[in-house]
Amino acid sequence: MKFHLPRLTSKCTNHALNKRISMPSWILIALSILIPLGIEFILSSFSHNKPESIYLLYLIPIIIFVFHYDLKAVLVGTLLVNVVHLLGGVYFISFFGGNAVDRFSNHIGLAMVSLLVALTSTRLIKELKESEERYRSVIQISPQIIFIHQKHQIVYANPAAISAVGKKEESEVLNKSIFDFVHPLDKEIFVNRTNDIYNNQRGDEFVEYQSIRPDGEIITLELLGTKINYYGKPAIMVVGKDITEQKKTLAQLVEREERYRSLFSYSPDAIVTLDLDGSFVSLNPQVYPLCGYYPEELIDRPFAPLVDINDLDKVLIEFGKALTGETINLEFKLTHKQGHKVYVHATTIPIKVKDQIVGAYCIVKDVSEQKKMQDRITYLAFHDDLTGLPNRYMFNETLQNTLSQCEQSQQPLSVFFLDLDRFKRINDNLGHDMGDLLLEQVAQRLQQAVGDEGLVARQGGDEFILLLKGKGREDSEAIVKKILDQFRNPFNLRGLEVYSSTSIGIALYPKDGESSIDLIKNADTAMYQAKTIGRNTYSFYHSLYGIHNLDTLTLENSLRKAIREEELILHFQPKVDLETGRMIGTEALTRWNHPTFGWIPPSEFIPIARETGLIVPLGTLVLEKACRQNKEWHDKGYKDLLIAINVSVLQFKTGDIVKTISEVLDKTKLEPHYLIIEITESVLQDVEESKEIINRLGALGVRVSLDDFGTGYSSLSVLKHLPIHYLKIDKSFIADINMTDQNIVKAIIEMGMNLNFKLVAEGIENKEQAKFLKQHGCHYGQGYYFSKPMLAEDIEKQFVIREEVRNV
Repeated sequence: MKFHLPRLTSKCTNHALNKRISMPSWILIALSILIPLGIEFILSSFSHNKPESIYLLYLIPIIIFVFHYDLKAVLVGTLLVNVVHLLGGVYFISFFGGNAVDRFSNHIGLAMVSLLVALTSTRLIKELKESEERYRSVIQISPQIIFIHQKHQIVYANPAAISAVGKKEESEVLNKSIFDFVHPLDKEIFVNRTNDIYNNQRGDEFVEYQSIRPDGEIITLELLGTKINYYGKPAIMVVGKDITEQKKTLAQLVEREERYRSLFSYSPDAIVTLDLDGSFVSLNPQVYPLCGYYPEELIDRPFAPLVDINDLDKVLIEFGKALTGETINLEFKLTHKQGHKVYVHATTIPIKVKDQIVGAYCIVKDVSEQKKMQDRITYLAFHDDLTGLPNRYMFNETLQNTLSQCEQSQQPLSVFFLDLDRFKRINDNLGHDMGDLLLEQVAQRLQQAVGDEGLVARQGGDEFILLLKGKGREDSEAIVKKILDQFRNPFNLRGLEVYSSTSIGIALYPKDGESSIDLIKNADTAMYQAKTIGRNTYSFYHSLYGIHNLDTLTLENSLRKAIREEELILHFQPKVDLETGRMIGTEALTRWNHPTFGWIPPSEFIPIARETGLIVPLGTLVLEKACRQNKEWHDKGYKDLLIAINVSVLQFKTGDIVKTISEVLDKTKLEPHYLIIEITESVLQDVEESKEIINRLGALGVRVSLDDFGTGYSSLSVLKHLPIHYLKIDKSFIADINMTDQNIVKAIIEMGMNLNFKLVAEGIENKEQAKFLKQHGCHYGQGYYFSKPMLAEDIEKQFVIREEVRNV
């Protein structure tokens, strides 16, 4: 690309440098000789007295050569013309005589002057040429935009200018109107400023204009116009630069600043900037509702006085960590201007400028409500919401820790298990709100009796549990008597005086157990013994302690005697229609009240019975007693009550179970369809044998229930062909029904309904479980939510007469 450089010098110099005549040097030399000689000859022809000024004609070569800008021609031409003139001077001496010598001396002087002028001009021209070349290079490589226009027509543009407007060649710009490169919106301003510059009114300041490039891109140029002479005519030189990217960057910075300001100003959280000393540099308006101070009140003040004195040390430590480059999250308390405490969560972020930490941002959120909620949740996790007492989880944790301490210090420890007597009657007759009020007052009286000597907790329902550290048997007896004394006076339930009593079981560490599980279990067992004794009393677990030292043979002999002498008694647990809340029947459960050792739990004697085969006569005894009791209820007018009895695998397959059941029904006069035989899934391992027995029971009219369903390996293809009436969902699924086993329970219910089985759920302990089962179509349920197992007379008093157990 070739660019013609403008010569921005004086008028004469411009003319001299730009109006060169393109001629060969020999022609100029000839002209420089002939023109002055010719003129002198013509003048001499008319007069012999020539003026001295004629010798100025000898400067013509110099003038010609300077105009041509040819240094070599200047020197050669000047030398030759003066040689000719000198020779001519000699001729004039001989021809004119007289004054010829003077003329010749004038020739010599003028020649010397012309040579001196030539040499000086040569040096000046050389310097001018070098200056022009430097100027040309500067203009060509300058990143600045340079336009020159005359009467709005572009006569010069440097490469930077051509590139700025999106062109490639000089020809695409030259002779075009300068206005063609100005955005229409800016054209009027550009025209006015151009006219002002022409009129010498202004032009000493940069102005931003927009230009449209051929590809449609709009760029921003910052330009300055100056009036100049160009080839002897007025022109305007426009100088400037493309600031499009600068404008974009500035716009981005402005946008970022606005975004930051929006985040800072409109954030729902308080945002503050702190310097390295912990003083406030800036604060947003949300600081006021947080601490009661306006931002301007806190500028340049340290944050430390706002922090609660109890939290200040940890806050200062964490702030120091933030100044080392860490992002810190911390909860602490602020002191409000009004004096109250505000719980806050603060995130502190270091501010880095040029890799140097200069302060920190702090985002502060009021978490007072969340803190209250969290404290409430934590409280409820370890406390009973109704009574405010520690719950079973806190009790178990405390008991574990206390056992560890007692083990090291060799101190005794006692666990009390309390159950209110006939609480259900009060709850049902007076309403649950009155029952809750009674529980609250019982909790208060228990705390009064125990004082600082132990921990009182609510186990659940109407059960309470106590922990007494360092208390042996005598100390425990003293405290238990205080507790019983608290129940001698009536409870005032909204003006109604109600009497209540409690049965208490006591287990001592380490005699009655060394783990929390054993101590609670044994205290619970002792409590049931207290109820058996007659309620409103207490019992130590020591009466049961000897059973653990009995060998299998002794226990077997005692069990044989118990079966023979009918020491075994039955407890009955109601089965409830989940839809109506009515009791439809009971399940008979075996209990053993040993004359020496007291109550022996089923977990102790049932395995022995199975192992020794005593389970068969034991099962027959239970079958007869249960059928007789159910028949007795029928005779009293409590019709349609069902009785369910567990039958072991050995009893089911040894002898003739169908014959045994038939004989018991004949003996007790109970109609077969009121009897439910509960078998486990393990009975069905021998499919053909089991199928034959179950079919025979069905033909007899006895109903069959599959117990603990879901824990065995029942084949659905077998089940659908057996005359089974009930599927009993194992309590392990019900216990976690609010968590992971919901889908399993729903699947069991759906499958049972598809096979036309009645569904029974065991182990229901709360209303949520009962509601879930009812909503998904389970027919019947049993568990502690409805009732514990109890003696026949208690069942009759509390349930049989009223029929309804509890609405779901």
